[in-house]
Amino acid sequence: MRKLMAALLAAVACSHAPPRETRAMETEAERQRLFELPAAILHKEARELMARADWEGARARLDAYLTKAPDEVSALFDAGWVAERLGNARAAADLYAGALKQDPGNAGAAVNLARLQPTSAESETVLRAALRKAPDEPRLLNALAAALRSQGELTTRPRWRGGSSNGTLATATAYRILAAVEADRGKAAPGPSRR
Repeated sequence: MRKLMAALLAAVACSHAPPRETRAMETEAERQRLFELPAAILHKEARELMARADWEGARARLDAYLTKAPDEVSALFDAGWVAERLGNARAAADLYAGALKQDPGNAGAAVNLARLQPTSAESETVLRAALRKAPDEPRLLNALAAALRSQGELTTRPRWRGGSSNGTLATATAYRILAAVEADRGKAAPGPSRR
């Protein structure tokens, strides 16, 4: 019985030998394989890895994709999202800014970049720039309303201008934003009271 246990122990010990030093070569081979793949395949694989929350694998494929197509808006946006998931907010902001440079009206990139800004005033600047290209985009209007609310410039109850016969809001822009936000939520926007 002792001989059998010794043989079994020796077999187990041999099967758990330390790994060989081929990890660096495997990584370099994988990197070379990624650069040889067509760009569309890289983006598809990155999306699949993102769906499985494999952020490192998705980052590697998106990096390879962006070396082939550096101005691709959807890849820049996806790379920004992956950078956020990996905890690199600065890189994510740079990637979202790159997506906005290529497509200034990209609502997803604008909202995410605004969310990463340190102040609500900077968020407002990003959102207003995107709204110039896509003025009726509800996600941008909603994000701008949130930024204005955080600054105290937009409340959920409209402020009426004193002495006005038609009861208009203090700023027409604030009313338009509030109306768009309320319409997006499925509620009727508050209008001037009719007497």
